[in-house]
Amino acid sequence: MKQIFDNIISFLLSFLIFLFGSFDFMLKTLLSLMFIDYITGVSRAFITKKVNSSIGGKGIIKKAVYLCVVAVAVILDNLLEVNGGLRALIIYSFIFNEMLSILENSSAMGIKVPNILYKSLEKLNKDQDENDIETIKGEESNHKS
Repeated sequence: MKQIFDNIISFLLSFLIFLFGSFDFMLKTLLSLMFIDYITGVSRAFITKKVNSSIGGKGIIKKAVYLCVVAVAVILDNLLEVNGGLRALIIYSFIFNEMLSILENSSAMGIKVPNILYKSLEKLNKDQDENDIETIKGEESNHKS
């Protein structure tokens, strides 16, 4: 019985690594921020007296779809042999969205969020957009050759 249990756990862990790539800092950060965002979203709903189970469910579904998109990026990375570049872009994009949502939830609850956080996120977003454009241009020139 223990051998069967061990085999099931091994299969599940292998499958998760196949879907999401390594359990590295980026993925840990994304998962942590998704959790924090959900908690701040629920807190915001209670404080603003707008608790709604369908909105909470929608938030969970949205985060599950984020993970599906990360899985697609990992599979494409492997098919295109680009060594995790697409995965990193997708995860960084979702990390930015989660951070912004946490700050918005905090502000809506009346918490004074230091402006430097917003400015840092704006810079991060601008830098990420520029990197995305450079990556796309590089891929287009590779496909033309």
